[in-house]
Amino acid sequence: MSGGGEPFAVLSHVSGVVRAMGESPGPEETTRVLCEAVVPELADAAAVYVDGAVWHRVDPDGRLPPRWAGDEIREAVLLGRHLLAVPLRAYGEHVGCALLARDSRRTPFGEAHVLAAGQLAVPAALAIHHGRRDRQQDETLETLQRGMRPGDPPDLPGLEIAYRYKPAAERVGGDWYDVIPLPGSRVALVVGDVMGHGLAAAAVMGQLRTAVQTLASLDLPAEQVLHSLDEMAQRLAAQTITTC
Repeated sequence: MSGGGEPFAVLSHVSGVVRAMGESPGPEETTRVLCEAVVPELADAAAVYVDGAVWHRVDPDGRLPPRWAGDEIREAVLLGRHLLAVPLRAYGEHVGCALLARDSRRTPFGEAHVLAAGQLAVPAALAIHHGRRDRQQDETLETLQRGMRPGDPPDLPGLEIAYRYKPAAERVGGDWYDVIPLPGSRVALVVGDVMGHGLAAAAVMGQLRTAVQTLASLDLPAEQVLHSLDEMAQRLAAQTITTC
């Protein structure tokens, strides 16, 4: 351990940093809090690497690399007396690594510093893990919703179609429109909406839209198509307002 009262100051510094990381709005902000908190109390330079690339870095003298590929370490390890590598692991999963460096003229890292860095790594790893998971879920949801958005209407002979689709929210909801070719050179024009936004409304919309296309292709009268659609809407979302 390093001499003097420094280890005790380092350990007492941990709780405040952990609290600040817990209040961070996202994983990138958490890594910023971590790096800025450990410099200069614990180190002279700090960087957090995720997937090998630096997410945040406080490194006035350029001691640390822009990328770090050797981040599959299992526990905090001293890479020399003035460089400390700390793995970031959450639920047994490796999510990144933090590198801390001290000036060669400063007291080398000791056991207290390794302990403090390991304690700081836990909330940082959890924030990165949950932030990445939430981001992946959002991206999956957006991909599904994009696939449900109405596409361009068909190019039909003798018919010129103009349309404008401008959803009220960034995320797609339950609104749709369709142009459905019918026998005898006829066309069905459909505009509908399932109340709400998000995947639930879009999923109901997708089923109702498919039902309209199927029923219309049977060349049923419009009132019969709407009656069947109404029965389906009540089964799918009895508490949801649906218009067509």
